[in-house]
Amino acid sequence: IRVPHTGWNRVIAVKEPYFSGFAYFNHAYYCDVVDKNMIIAFTLHSIRFGVIFNYGTILAIQFHPEKSKSIGENILEYWVNSLKKQVI
Repeated sequence: IRVPHTGWNRVIAVKEPYFSGFAYFNHAYYCDVVDKNMIIAFTLHSIRFGVIFNYGTILAIQFHPEKSKSIGENILEYWVNSLKKQVI
């Protein structure tokens, strides 16, 4: 695996196409979860690994949503809307 993983990569949604697109990465590690059902989306960077995870009310993201244009906007909008639902 080429490290650090810096630049644009395709994010492929597992369940929800809302989370597909290109995202900006800048990291030297990846998260290898035990429960693969938590993976919402993945990318390929020498290997396939999860980049968006959901565990209950926790949404974890491996890339920079604020730099990732439309997919980043979609994720931030999803997150804000899910918070609004919890408050109401």
